[in-house]
Amino acid sequence: DPRAFPRTPMHEQDAEAATDALRYVADDQEYDDKRSGLWFDMLTVGHGGLELVPALKGQEICLELEQNDWDRMWWDPHSSKADFGDARYRGLIRWMDLEDAIFEYGEEFRDKLEATKTLKYHDKAGLHDDKPRDHRWFDAKEKRIAICICYYQKQGVWFFAEFTGGDEGLLRHGPSPIMDEDGKPDHPYVWMRAHVDPDNESFGLVRELKDRQRDINKRGSKLLHQLNVKQIFYRKGSIANIGKAKKELAKPDGAIEIAEHAQWGVDVGIVDSSQEIVGHFQLLQDAKESIRRIGASSSLRGQDSPEKSGIAIQAKQQANLIELGALLDRLRFVDRQMFRKMWMGIRQFWTAPKWVRVTDDERNVRFVGLNVPPYGGQLPDNITLAERSVAEMDVDIIIEDAPDVVTLASEQFEQLIKLASAGVVFPPEIYLRAAPNLRNKDQLLEILQQQSAQPNPQAEAEVNNTNAQTEKTMADTQKVKVETAKAFAEGMAGPERKEPKRLN
Repeated sequence: DPRAFPRTPMHEQDAEAATDALRYVADDQEYDDKRSGLWFDMLTVGHGGLELVPALKGQEICLELEQNDWDRMWWDPHSSKADFGDARYRGLIRWMDLEDAIFEYGEEFRDKLEATKTLKYHDKAGLHDDKPRDHRWFDAKEKRIAICICYYQKQGVWFFAEFTGGDEGLLRHGPSPIMDEDGKPDHPYVWMRAHVDPDNESFGLVRELKDRQRDINKRGSKLLHQLNVKQIFYRKGSIANIGKAKKELAKPDGAIEIAEHAQWGVDVGIVDSSQEIVGHFQLLQDAKESIRRIGASSSLRGQDSPEKSGIAIQAKQQANLIELGALLDRLRFVDRQMFRKMWMGIRQFWTAPKWVRVTDDERNVRFVGLNVPPYGGQLPDNITLAERSVAEMDVDIIIEDAPDVVTLASEQFEQLIKLASAGVVFPPEIYLRAAPNLRNKDQLLEILQQQSAQPNPQAEAEVNNTNAQTEKTMADTQKVKVETAKAFAEGMAGPERKEPKRLN
């Protein structure tokens, strides 16, 4: 997730608003999905790209994020850096229907666009063509035309040009409309390569897997062949029909007829190839282990040993990530560059008042007002206004790398279960909060809290019954005490006594 931090104390309160704006754009444009597409292109083909373009929707300019097709990208062939930072120019090949191109660029360009029907262009790799691949600017069958979009650097300033074939094929050109943080024209691309060879050609992780996969296929085929086929040795004349004997050897229950004078193991026998089979099997296992160490293996996903503790799984994941460490660093670089371009686009094009909805908590939705005039009254708790306009905010954009909370949560939940098995009882709410993969956890907790707050008729009846019994017991006890005291008093007084007559 992106996070904005203030560069000066006066921008401290606006940093949260900038963070909310960045996350709004990322969620609105489905950045996670398009980032995964770039990552896939990096691993397979070797390069991928994203593009941030301003688009007019109604009366406001919105930021749209697009994933560039790897086979439509072209760049300075002298560029050797993974992020194309040393490329003097870069661009895309865009195929459009002829009528759509005339509608977009204007009727005055019809002649220029139609003039490309007989022209060809140079495509060394043969990737930029739209079928059929004949290196033409115009597809006469489908009536589609190739438009070249180019961003080039001149005297430290980025310009753009959109053109098609021919000497008069220039359609649009000028300084780039995208600005950097210094207010200078900048290109809208964030491109990245996985690896670069000495010829400045990009390649991905898949190229490193090809030799290993060929080895696996070869060893598997060889092992299967040797398991199904047996070699025999025989003295001439020991087997009547060698062709029939080979067919019988190929059967699991085959039988070989040998001559009466031949001895099995001396004149006829099967060659022992068990050592070769064991050797091919070992090489096959080595090749599989080698290819398993690269990529999202079961160890990397934490699925190979569910009974292990979360700490052990996390340590194993870190060990497997060493193979992808350099590529993951480049993916993080893409994140930083993309979010910085997003922020520059927000500062440049979000000039009108705009409300951003923050959905971190589904039950407590917040709204952030950007470029909204100060409000004198008391605002609700779920509404926040940025103090300054977006163009005046000065923040740094960083990327927050979240820890593997799923593994840590699994470790904690496992310890709770062990304590419960040992006889330690916790409230149900504790188990619900600690469950790592439980869906709709918040709703379940809310239902549990409501049930705890509501009175239980059965429990109330039991309490009332207990109270009644207690009162009755207390009344009986008091009655016994009164009767006992009365009897004691009567015993002390006794019946009426007469004085005895005194004898003289």
